[in-house]
Amino acid sequence: MHWTHKKTFRAIALSMVLARFVIGIVLVYTLNPVSIDDYFRLFHAVWWWEHPSFTSSFVWLPGHQYIYGCVIGLTGDTLFAPRVFTLVLHLLTGVTFLFYMGVGYESRLWAMAVVYFSPLSFILGTSPITETLAMFYLALHGLFLTRYIEKPGITRLLWSSLFLFCACTVRYEMWLLIPVYWWQLRQISPVDASIPIKWLVLALPVLFPIVWILHGFANPDGWLEFLKGPQDDHLGPGRIWQALQSVYGWGALLFLAWAGTFFIVKHRSMPEQRFWPFAVYLATFVFALGSLATADSLPSQFTERVFFGAVIMSAIFVGDILKGQGIMVRRVTIAAMALLATAALAQSLRHPLGVRQDSHDVALWINEQYKTGTLTSHDHVVVSKYLPDSAAILIFSNHLDKVHIDGLKKGCVFELLSEYAPSCELEGWSKKVQRIVVWKRSGEMKYVKRLKWPVVLDTSRWLVVARPRGAVFPQEGKKVHPFFENQSAGLLMGKAGAND
Repeated sequence: MHWTHKKTFRAIALSMVLARFVIGIVLVYTLNPVSIDDYFRLFHAVWWWEHPSFTSSFVWLPGHQYIYGCVIGLTGDTLFAPRVFTLVLHLLTGVTFLFYMGVGYESRLWAMAVVYFSPLSFILGTSPITETLAMFYLALHGLFLTRYIEKPGITRLLWSSLFLFCACTVRYEMWLLIPVYWWQLRQISPVDASIPIKWLVLALPVLFPIVWILHGFANPDGWLEFLKGPQDDHLGPGRIWQALQSVYGWGALLFLAWAGTFFIVKHRSMPEQRFWPFAVYLATFVFALGSLATADSLPSQFTERVFFGAVIMSAIFVGDILKGQGIMVRRVTIAAMALLATAALAQSLRHPLGVRQDSHDVALWINEQYKTGTLTSHDHVVVSKYLPDSAAILIFSNHLDKVHIDGLKKGCVFELLSEYAPSCELEGWSKKVQRIVVWKRSGEMKYVKRLKWPVVLDTSRWLVVARPRGAVFPQEGKKVHPFFENQSAGLLMGKAGAND
């Protein structure tokens, strides 16, 4: 290709990246939390960072905890840093498609446009839940797979297997891609490696699922409990009709129907090597979607996200199809995509709050107390343990080093808001607590009322009291209960519904 074509290609690609970055930054600061996952997954990530272990949940896969736990731990930001990081992952996913081999430049640009401006991209490219991280890994997996197909080299297959392994630590549906990947390897028939290396390429993706299933034996709720996550969700499983009530859902469905029609009509004229890896992955995601819907296992909140994997996997071969179409077809496609993207962006900007309003309001109130100086950098806040709502206050107040959930300490039960003698020494910050946030229906409410400390905020579900100058928590004068002096009490973290 002539260098001027490459220059045009780079200019268009850069323009799309910049446009999506600007839109993304606006959404980072304006998008409402869309579901419990928005904060409860981050809560698990925070817990993992503060108490490193294999996982902090027997239901949710730990890959998200590892990455976002590091992001929050290194920045100290529970609100904006995870969103910006998600946006960066989304931008890199689109950029990854630019480096796919065996596909023309124009096809790659179309693929990038699908990734950046499909209706679901605006919310899922901002909210720090699992979809964008999983798609980033999957895009890298596909990148090295296509590069191997174009120019064989066992190192590329190893990288491809590694990134599929990473994707399998984040989303369960990625596990379905493992046998599909094995089938692709059979078609490729790699011959440029020793037998041990070939076995490593095959075994690497399935290694984590095996470890996770075996780890399930330690689950006190039962082995393979994660398979019942959506049914056990206290909100109940999602329904496919819920996913089609917004522009995200019906827009994605229209796109997939359009892509499927073109694929059926045009696939015979397309070189098989260019599109079959993505076609079989797309078919797998569609199969997974149908299976989840049939088994009543769709996520209860923001159900539309179940279409995201299929949309992303359709990007590259849709781009290859559009490259060969006439100018009128491409103009109509651009107009339709622009219309859908505009509608989705508008709906994203006014997306309703996906968490309890009063929990969100209390979190913002605490943040404002620190901003105005009512609470100083030395003052701390303790929130009664009522998960997952107390986790919303911890995450959205965005003061991880000063806001604490009572009763959460690994190795013992540390409860400041309790009448009983503690099972371990009180934390140093307990003497600096200036505000108590208590769930009105909790057992701690009676305890807080007996303190007779002044009320500074009263919502429908939460009560906030201020600690008078010189006042002491009854717990501060108590010694550790003799039963716990020489042993620690285990802590079973509260479990919210799994939305995978």
